[in-house]
Amino acid sequence: MGQYVRLVGTLWEDDPHDLGRCWDGPTEGGYGWYELHPVDCMGRIELFAPTPPRSTARVIAACGAGDVEVPLSPPGPRPPGMVPRFEEVVRVNERTTRRFTTRPGSVVVDLDVGGRFWAYYRVYWGDSLPPPPPSRPRTCPTGEKCCEPVAGGCARCVPINRACP
Repeated sequence: MGQYVRLVGTLWEDDPHDLGRCWDGPTEGGYGWYELHPVDCMGRIELFAPTPPRSTARVIAACGAGDVEVPLSPPGPRPPGMVPRFEEVVRVNERTTRRFTTRPGSVVVDLDVGGRFWAYYRVYWGDSLPPPPPSRPRTCPTGEKCCEPVAGGCARCVPINRACP
């Protein structure tokens, strides 16, 4: 676990299943899964620096309509004081809403699919609480006025010649 390998072979694109394209759509090609066929050489990489964060990658693709619930879990046992965290990259979203629930060992993505949806997720163990923001009060720079005063500073500054939103 935690080791890296180098694969050498022919990069192959199999049958079309485009980024978010539904199976019953046209099949012009140029959008399949990339794979190595055959693998000609495989070897373990002894040293790899810097060590990347331990994470799990997952793609969620959905077509049609309905509710989909997908649990995403970081690899390995939960380290003390850590909770599941994730990064999301949405490539296709047609009328799909999503909600996230963090549980002790996973993040659950709940989709209400209204068309097509395709997103990439990286799930990892992170600190239980994000670091607090700096507590310095913000002052508006010269030529700006404060539209949202907060204790000891300003939350929103705008140019003096503009009205506050």
